[in-house]
Amino acid sequence: MKTQRYTVILRRAAIGAGVTLLAGWPFAGALAAAPPLVPVSQVPMTVQIPAHPQILLAVGNSQSMDGTLSGAILTGAGDVGATYSALYNSSSPLNFTVPTGFTPPLNAGTAGVAPYTVTTSGVQYDNSPSRLNVAKAGIASILTNYIADADFSLMDYQTSGLNSWMTWVYQMSPAGGFQFTNTATPPAGDELVPNPCYGVSISFPYANNVSKDCAALNSFYLAQNITAQQYMVVSASSDDTSVNDVLYAPSGFIDPVCVVYGAVHPATPFPPNYSLGNYENGSVLETYPSEVNACATQTGPTNAGYVPYSAQVMYEQRGFGYYTFSETPNSAQTLVSMTSAGQTPTPSSVATAIAKFTPYLAPETNSSSTTEMKAQATQSPIAGLLAGSYNYFRTNPTSSNGCAASRYVVLVTDGLPTLDLSNHAWPPLGSTAAAGYGVTASFNPSPLNTLIATNDQALTDVMTELAALQSIGVNTYIIGVGAGVDPAVNMTAYQTLNAMAAAGGTNAYFPANSPAAVTADLQIIITKILAATQSTASAAVNSTGLNTNSVVYQSQFTTSDAFQDWTGNLYAFPINPTTGAVSTNPASALWSAQTQLDGQRWDTGRLIATWDPVANQGTPFQWNPGTPTSGIAATTQLGRDLETFTADPNGQDVLQFLRGSNLQEVRNGGQFRNRTHKLGDIVSSDPLYIGAPSSNNQSASPNLQVSLSDDLRGRGRRHAARLQRRHRHRGLRLHSDRRVREPPSARESLLQCGSPVLCERISAGFRCSVLGQQLAHGAGGHRGSGW
Repeated sequence: MKTQRYTVILRRAAIGAGVTLLAGWPFAGALAAAPPLVPVSQVPMTVQIPAHPQILLAVGNSQSMDGTLSGAILTGAGDVGATYSALYNSSSPLNFTVPTGFTPPLNAGTAGVAPYTVTTSGVQYDNSPSRLNVAKAGIASILTNYIADADFSLMDYQTSGLNSWMTWVYQMSPAGGFQFTNTATPPAGDELVPNPCYGVSISFPYANNVSKDCAALNSFYLAQNITAQQYMVVSASSDDTSVNDVLYAPSGFIDPVCVVYGAVHPATPFPPNYSLGNYENGSVLETYPSEVNACATQTGPTNAGYVPYSAQVMYEQRGFGYYTFSETPNSAQTLVSMTSAGQTPTPSSVATAIAKFTPYLAPETNSSSTTEMKAQATQSPIAGLLAGSYNYFRTNPTSSNGCAASRYVVLVTDGLPTLDLSNHAWPPLGSTAAAGYGVTASFNPSPLNTLIATNDQALTDVMTELAALQSIGVNTYIIGVGAGVDPAVNMTAYQTLNAMAAAGGTNAYFPANSPAAVTADLQIIITKILAATQSTASAAVNSTGLNTNSVVYQSQFTTSDAFQDWTGNLYAFPINPTTGAVSTNPASALWSAQTQLDGQRWDTGRLIATWDPVANQGTPFQWNPGTPTSGIAATTQLGRDLETFTADPNGQDVLQFLRGSNLQEVRNGGQFRNRTHKLGDIVSSDPLYIGAPSSNNQSASPNLQVSLSDDLRGRGRRHAARLQRRHRHRGLRLHSDRRVREPPSARESLLQCGSPVLCERISAGFRCSVLGQQLAHGAGGHRGSGW
């Protein structure tokens, strides 16, 4: 027995080190009939758990990210000051209805309504469901749930000349000018918006600038008595999805409510008045000769390519926003370098890692000196953001364990590229401006999703940078946020993002038109990444030499199975007796523990036992009816321990779940996590093969020991029940140590069992003990069980 124990330990060390097994080994005589020994160092005796995947979160923080998912930019609304409070019923509303799946970052509000803006010590904070807030919340959720398993970095556009300015929503009139009405139905082809002058006192002396401005407008529209009309008829609004814009200007630059009118020059911003070259160098401007109140008589296009040129344009003050005078076209800003919670994370290391991101994920303020990520870029230099990602990964950021890591970019954008690497502006594909300037692209149909041709240099540069990332093994996932890239609104944008995703090696982009969808898309992407790095924990063999019965046992785990749960497997693969080669293709396996356990009946097909502290002996892990004083029942300590799970205090439900029943899983209306397979994840555990004894009890079956970890994935308290399970297959008993516990979240919390350690002894009869090591975020312990 003692010799057998040391044989196992030394054999694993020798093969793990790549040393050839020699005939001089103590068992050489027993192997005389076997084929000649050959090197088996290529057998993956101990395959290290891979380095965490490295995920660079690249956020396109253009001005439009201040918009809601539908397009309206309402940052700072509801806090334009007491003198402009008349606008709270129109352009600068106080509150919003909280959309499903969104939690306002600072003030959750009441009865489903929350304020757009929260002001503290004179600083305004964005509390709205903006695209940027939604993206930040999704990123924060992903970091909380996955930074123990993956390393993350954060990057956004690099800009200069940052200004915190005021914003004005603008309305475009129909051909004959604005009409004001109390009719709640707009004329065909037009829209209705709230009239900013409705109910405003225009008596002299004026109470404030809004009163003064509305008095002047009432005189201009004298026949319409505008202060008595609730609505204004418009042809388009800057709040529309296709526009997604506001006017940015310093405080006091124009009046709170004003109108420009007259023969706009030129009549349109498109050829022959302006060329694509004019657009590229930023020289497209529309000018109005007349104004009512101090107003914006000359404006240029937004990054959506939009510039108003209707008969009249009204500007209404709204909130705050950011304006930059330039963006770096070929680089990006790294906010947080690649950050790991460590190969073996602890609560402290996880908290430390998350804290590096927290300042940048805070809500946007109206102070240019605060550090949070702001929606500030006037253009969308996506090519520059990807070039920055490429350059960053070229530096080979340190991985979680020093080994090579798989690397990914996750691009979060609410639009298309509008700035090329040479700093030329381009109208986004599918927009009115793109059509006007003749900017086009053609695509192969889904599922190919590939770009055929385009004259859009901003897109061409993006494709080049995606290919560059692919050349160094970096795949790029893309999340399209908001209605501006919704195929129902802009099919060309949909095709463009799909083509970008295909070029990035990820086939198709992830659309996100709700707060829940943003978080869900991020989670799906991260779990895809983790699943792509299914890990082999370790392996063991059943003999010291090669023969026709030589087998390698390999344990694996998957971090995101069909239900996004952690699962494990233990394979038995044959070793070629001549070459020593091992095919780890699952189709070549002699058997799979996962398949065997899935095929067993949970109630009668499994022999599971636990320790009864009252009877001081082992007891079947089964629920006993009646009122016994020992075993597991409602009247025993073991049974009562199983009735402390808050979500389902029925101890019998808990026990049956642990035995493998899926009747009370979430998919079947219960409270327990969904399981793709019965076998839990096998992490930080080496399989331990225990051959038959060389002396006493030589007829005993070989054993294969491996520790695994599993949990209820619910919100209940930790259970102290420990159990053993056995499975006999082809003369081999599979044992796995399992502990029931509660994770801090709905995913695996990395409270894992270490490798089993063999401690044999010889007494009057054959006896063998196996110790399992419990690793709780670095806090160690040992537990044992006798067989």
